[in-house]
This record gives sequence, C-alpha cells and structure tokens, in this order.
Amino acid sequence: VIRVTLPSGHIKTYWLDQRSMRELRVVEVTAEGQTTTIDLEGHIREQGIWFPGIQRQRDATGESLLELVDVQINIGLLPGLFDPPAELLKNMGGNAGK
Repeated sequence: VIRVTLPSGHIKTYWLDQRSMRELRVVEVTAEGQTTTIDLEGHIREQGIWFPGIQRQRDATGESLLELVDVQINIGLLPGLFDPPAELLKNMGGNAGK
C-alpha cells in the first residue's frame, strides 16, 4: 500500500499486487472528505505493459464501469511529438536538440 498526500490536500492510497506491481485499487479522499474508489481488474499485458481491463469506480453519486476494448502501442506517432519545448529545456539548463 502506498499513500500520498497531494498539495490540494487530497489523499490517494494505492493497493498494488506484490509480485507484478499492478494497481489493484486506488482510493482518493478529497480535503472535504469525499471518497472515490477505483477497483482495477482483469489486467491485460501488451508489449510488457499492464493495462486494467476493467475499472469499477464508486463515489457518493454511484458506480460506473469502464471496460477496455483495445490496446494499441506505437501507432505511428513521431518521436518529435514527445520532445519537450526548447524553451523548457533552456529554463532547465538543458540543450534542446543536442
């Protein structure tokens, strides 16, 4: 179990599978005390990355279900789309494009 407190005051608690380190449950409690629980099930492994096949979310308004239909990796996006802006690198002391 990992618990983090965000600057907003929200507390997130993560339950992980000890062997695979896959997320099994995430509980978020807001600074106002509202709780959202997400259970992650039926994980699918695609190119070494685990994706939760089913996500069940519960909060004060009810429950919702998300089911993974398809996973596509490396679908033709150019690596340059992920390069940080030169100005950001400059501000961090890095060299853009070098």
